[in-house]
Amino acid sequence: MRHGELGLAVPGSRWLAALWRAAAMAALLMLGTGMPQAATLTVLNNNDSGAGSLRATVAAASAGDTIVFGSVTGTITLTSGAIAISQNLTITGPGAGTLTVSGNNASQVFNLTNVTGTISGLTISGGNIVGFGGGIATSGGALTLTNVVVTGNTATNGGGGIINGSVMILINTTVSGNSASFGGGFNNLGPLTLTNSTVSGNAATAAIGADGGGIYTDATVSLIDSTVSGNTATNGGGIFVNGAATTVNNATIANNGGSQFFVNNINGAAATLESTVIANPAGGTNCGGPVLPTSNGFNLDSANSCAFAAPTDLINTNPLLGPLANNGGPTLTLALLAGSPAINKGANPLALAFDQRGPGFARVSGGATDIGAFEVQAAQSLPIPTPALNAGALLALAALSALAGMAALRHRRDHS
Repeated sequence: MRHGELGLAVPGSRWLAALWRAAAMAALLMLGTGMPQAATLTVLNNNDSGAGSLRATVAAASAGDTIVFGSVTGTITLTSGAIAISQNLTITGPGAGTLTVSGNNASQVFNLTNVTGTISGLTISGGNIVGFGGGIATSGGALTLTNVVVTGNTATNGGGGIINGSVMILINTTVSGNSASFGGGFNNLGPLTLTNSTVSGNAATAAIGADGGGIYTDATVSLIDSTVSGNTATNGGGIFVNGAATTVNNATIANNGGSQFFVNNINGAAATLESTVIANPAGGTNCGGPVLPTSNGFNLDSANSCAFAAPTDLINTNPLLGPLANNGGPTLTLALLAGSPAINKGANPLALAFDQRGPGFARVSGGATDIGAFEVQAAQSLPIPTPALNAGALLALAALSALAGMAALRHRRDHS
């Protein structure tokens, strides 16, 4: 049976091409009306509000937009309260050393509700709130901070730097010099991951319950290739685990006041550590609380308060740490000094490519991994220097050259 016998016609090529063109046009029209394209909006000045300000740009943005800063540098000082964000955004600053957003010691800086987005390349400072989260407060959503500095913020309750009620990821970020009654750096209520980041110099200041100088957490925390140093509290100067599980890999926790790492016995609080240094408490002990952390091995305790018992753990051992300093990379670190017993005694359970400092600093160097966030790099071969000639040597060479020339001239005369 042929097609014609069923009343069907085979369309010609011109008709078919026209049909495809019409269908394609309809699809484009549908995409154009149903799927708005994300835009890039530019902040034009340092003003608190008004045209071109960060506040006005955020208010004008639609979900999925990106905000950049043009040539804006220095400080954006907020004088009419926190910048509230409720749509998914990417905020890309020119660099934390280039631009600061300040709460002017009078208000919170950023308040995010159900936002999935990223903030990068900014310093967030001068936040001050009666309540929680001086610098940043999140509720719902998921926020990533990359190459951000959160510093010099305060809260009367928890989270001087940040109160996190979302899924939060920190990469190459510093949280330092913040204060609150508890959780000087962080008051954490949602899943939190810190990678290649530093939490330092934060303080819990309450007369009673000054817990968690660096991090106070009621939710899961993952600390990877990061440093917690110089924070102060009555309990948990570095980290106070009040609920859920905290996992620490390839980190350095040192020089914190009070018990540096405190695990409570409520709300399923627990902690697991591997290839991590806990050392040199500034008063108190390395580990404290009714629950001690579980060791997966390759940890170093400068005393013996963490009860590390794996065969690869080192206890009562001084790791020989340098001061918190710029040792390369975007964040400050605690270097392992020459002869440190942590060198080549660690593990790399997450198969990390780099230490806390990032590209250029291999996580495994010299044949094995070091304990902690810092990896001593294998010695590089250096070129043999060419000796520099001083003025006397140059004069001597000139004299020798002149004598050689005179001798050659005399030789030619004698044989002419």
